[in-house]
Amino acid sequence: MAGIVPAVAVAGAGVEHLEVPVAHREAAVAITLFYPAGDVETEAVGGTAVFTPVDAAPGAVALEGQHPLVLLSHGGMRSAPGGGDWLAIRLVNEGYAVAVVRGPALGPADAARAPAELWQRPKDMSAVLDVLADDPRVDTGRVGAVGIFLGGTAVLQLAGARLSAGAVAAACDAPGQSMDCGWFDAAGVSLHDVATGPLEGPLQEGRVASVVAIDPEFAAAFETTSFADLSGTSHLLNLGGAEDVPAALDAAHLAGAMAHARVDGADRFDAFPECTERGPAILAEETGDDRLCTGLEEHDRAEIHDRIAEEVARRLGSGMLGADITQ
Repeated sequence: MAGIVPAVAVAGAGVEHLEVPVAHREAAVAITLFYPAGDVETEAVGGTAVFTPVDAAPGAVALEGQHPLVLLSHGGMRSAPGGGDWLAIRLVNEGYAVAVVRGPALGPADAARAPAELWQRPKDMSAVLDVLADDPRVDTGRVGAVGIFLGGTAVLQLAGARLSAGAVAAACDAPGQSMDCGWFDAAGVSLHDVATGPLEGPLQEGRVASVVAIDPEFAAAFETTSFADLSGTSHLLNLGGAEDVPAALDAAHLAGAMAHARVDGADRFDAFPECTERGPAILAEETGDDRLCTGLEEHDRAEIHDRIAEEVARRLGSGMLGADITQ
């Protein structure tokens, strides 16, 4: 990866938790900023009974200089905190500062609020970029964005791709087009009744030079005409082969508009952190489905995470650092 990622020796990651007030939400947006910090004493950060934490040093002094910034949004409409920390740490190890932008904690009763995440997530990331513009640790002249699931949708919007309000409204009319249709149906929420006007507003973020969207949701709802006006470079990654990716997450049909690749041997559950020893049993007991930990078939998730991170770093570098890559 020489010549593609920043040339910096990183021994550990510093971490800081911040809250960013935003005009489009009632509550502030929480972010976790990971950054290169050199040889530091780390501790477990984040994690749950199901998912393992990452190692970072709260409040550590950053390595000298400004580091290219990556905005990272992980998860769907009901995203959980810390889901993307595993990728953030790996990107910090390559010399990037990474701002993990957290979505709100939406519960079973919040289905009516959830569709607004389609336009609020990209706005969150732009607001975070505003706040970090004066942070001496980051180089806001070199900015990329990475998103997973609905985060992937958001970063494509930052690049200038536009969702069709009509296609979003019809996303639950046919099976398999949205990951949350069952939730909406159970709550009596129809996407046809959602005011999707904000999707037509300005969401493109010209300060972002490179985006990588991993298993983006609502990929079928993008207006293909908008791809002619994308800023920077845009890349799509799907986790696994065509037979393993649900229709709601498959971006292969967009390959003619932007670079598309697959991470062979992976599946959508590899977008989540590694699991604790008790994680599979907890999931099985609480939900009857332990695939968030076990995946579609047994494999080494840590190794898959390394390969995903390498693919992401290469593609970020093509736009942020002017490096050439092959598909």
